Amino acid sequence: MDHGGGVERRHGVRFVRIGWKTQPTMRFVRHVLQSVTVLLLTIPVWVAVGAINGFAVRSLPAVVVGAGFFASLVALNVWNVLALRAGELARIRPVGAFAEVSFAIGAYAALGVGLGPVHGAALFFTCVPAVAAAFFGDNHLVGCVLGVLAVALAVQAGLLYPAAEAITVTFAFAAGTAVLAGGTQSILNAAVRDMDRLSAINTLAATASTLRHWPGDLVPVAQDLAAAMDVDRYAVVERPSLGSQARLVFTWPHGDWVALSQAVAWADEAMRTDRPVIRAGLVATPVPRSTPSAVPDALVDAGQVNLAVVTPRRSTVRVPVDTRQTGTVAALLAAMSSRAVLVDNLTVLANTDELTGLANRRRFFEVLERDIARAARAGKPLAVAMIDLDHFKAYNDRYGHSAGDALLRRFATSVVGAIRAQDLLARYGGEEFVLVLPDTDVVGADHLLHAVRRANLTAAIGQPVTFSAGIAVWDGSEAPDELVLRADQFLYAAKSAGRDQVAFTA
Repeated sequence: MDHGGGVERRHGVRFVRIGWKTQPTMRFVRHVLQSVTVLLLTIPVWVAVGAINGFAVRSLPAVVVGAGFFASLVALNVWNVLALRAGELARIRPVGAFAEVSFAIGAYAALGVGLGPVHGAALFFTCVPAVAAAFFGDNHLVGCVLGVLAVALAVQAGLLYPAAEAITVTFAFAAGTAVLAGGTQSILNAAVRDMDRLSAINTLAATASTLRHWPGDLVPVAQDLAAAMDVDRYAVVERPSLGSQARLVFTWPHGDWVALSQAVAWADEAMRTDRPVIRAGLVATPVPRSTPSAVPDALVDAGQVNLAVVTPRRSTVRVPVDTRQTGTVAALLAAMSSRAVLVDNLTVLANTDELTGLANRRRFFEVLERDIARAARAGKPLAVAMIDLDHFKAYNDRYGHSAGDALLRRFATSVVGAIRAQDLLARYGGEEFVLVLPDTDVVGADHLLHAVRRANLTAAIGQPVTFSAGIAVWDGSEAPDELVLRADQFLYAAKSAGRDQVAFTA
């Protein structure tokens, strides 16, 4: 739905787009139509009161024109009400509200001329719709309405008063209405900004519960952050851990709007002193002490906070930035950062074998699926090797679980030292390990396993450690579990043939 106002140029011509005061909703538009409906009801009331007080028809054409404006106002209002009831919010546009207000102004002005003034009441009622527009229209809509009002007042006063008096009356009523509408607009705009900032905070709070990557996930909500603080630019400075140096982690809309070294220094001072720091037109606001839950426990215990936001000293409406609101945003950002670290740690734990520190079975299949996709794109081989320590169960039963665990860890370290950076060793379960070897054929995988064997790994009791292994190379079409099953079958063949060997053919 079109609701935003502004100024644009088309083919070199300047156009003003009128808009609603805030994001339109069914409830908001219903209140707009209700306020305009009040204007509909006051015209007959005004005419009735005027008749009681001795209104006389001074100009029948003016009455006809006023009735025409009134009928247009009724028709447009009914159209919008029906559209609202049908749920067709997109049909109710700011230009429609502008037209309704303009018709109301025209109706009051024409009827005032046609029926005669009653102590200036006709001019007063002509001004009422312009003030009403300030409740739902943006600055451009209210400005356009005031322009229509000025024309209507000039025509009305010119027909009712002598020329010199008409100019004075027109100026007095137009200026008074502009001041009243401007004051109303200013107060309501401030309320709308507060609502928009609250909405932005709610959006950020929802984002905080889904954030996984810090600070990368701030990009989609960067503008909401600015709206929440009512600023047009900002920087986020963080102290990652107790005793570490403060560092710049995020800026918006770009990184060159402020001297970054100074911003970091001032933010660091704000975090150390636990209060906003104002320097050179900027303000650095730390996480308030009233929100310690957003700060890691180690920093809370040390009496420090770990994040600050640097903004211009003035907001987008040229008033001092509300540091309480900025502090709330800083606390929310600190919570996001802490959650991202927590999620990252949990992800590592979920993908890591607790005993050996290797990737676990879940992580193995994730990497295998990724590397199969890469092998398919590049047309290169991919090998998987299943490894099983020989007679491990007997060793474990004889020397105890602690000795068995130590052997598994030592074997894992030995293999990791022999493979490449792009290779992956994972613990598949018990004494079974699995290797993912990108860009490796069966010969290369066999050479690697023999290199591991030549490491002469020995158990704690001095006995040599042997293993059996099976190698399978991806055939270009099989699924990850099918590839692993083939490698496992070759491992079984190696164990059946006497152990301490590598098998890769049936």
